Amino acid sequence: MINVEYYKPSDSVKWLIKQFEIIKISKNTVYTDNFIPRPDVALVFHFQNIPQIINSENISLPPIFLAPVVSKTNHLYINGELDSFIVVCKASVFSRLFKLDLTPGAKMFFDLTCTDFYKVWENLQDCHSDAEKTEYFSRFVQECAPDGYSPDNIDILYDIIIADHFNTSTANFTQNSIRSVSSLQRNFKKRVGVNMKTLMRVSRTSFIFDKMIEQNTFNYQDLLFEGNYYDQAHFIKDFKEFTGKTPKQFFHNNSDICKIISGKQKIN
Repeated sequence: MINVEYYKPSDSVKWLIKQFEIIKISKNTVYTDNFIPRPDVALVFHFQNIPQIINSENISLPPIFLAPVVSKTNHLYINGELDSFIVVCKASVFSRLFKLDLTPGAKMFFDLTCTDFYKVWENLQDCHSDAEKTEYFSRFVQECAPDGYSPDNIDILYDIIIADHFNTSTANFTQNSIRSVSSLQRNFKKRVGVNMKTLMRVSRTSFIFDKMIEQNTFNYQDLLFEGNYYDQAHFIKDFKEFTGKTPKQFFHNNSDICKIISGKQKIN
């Protein structure tokens, strides 16, 4: 009933795209589960039924939207057939390339239906295979940056935090920056959607989620060590803030749907 495929991007677009995700549900079935915050943004194209976000109220998602980096879980409701093409991107690069302000606010998504991405959505619908979709979108990105892409200070800092969220310190970076610390923080939030500290915490929670899936066992001491936490209380507080559950509750109750919509598991 559910088919999920992950595809790595070609070297020509890795400066923006981290992976492609294609989710298809072929039967009228209801699924509901949490989306766990990720340290990247996802450009989502829906071609059939469109999921809803269920938190304090039900919000229907648009057919084309950007899921930003967020600091809390969202509950998704999927009813019926689904055909979704998702492009997972580096947040700082996407916002700079497409001139999008991701400054934190109440937005759980950015509606891109009335933008140039609508034409992309139309062309993707004409593609007959996953390979055609990924190839078309990769060409689109190359056309948007025909001279290539040169990372700036925000991109470099974003990559450093993602690569080493345990030991990253912004002190040395800000000392070498021509911008003031306050200006750097403001521009970082505009480009990434959260501040540096929050990105580190989101990235660490995502890392722990990966470890839970990889090990398929639950051991507090192992996860404390893997996550570089000083104590169990800090670990539980941090994890619950981003997932809505304690690590133990999450491990025993998270489903394959949660892993799929959070980009963590491939199921054929």
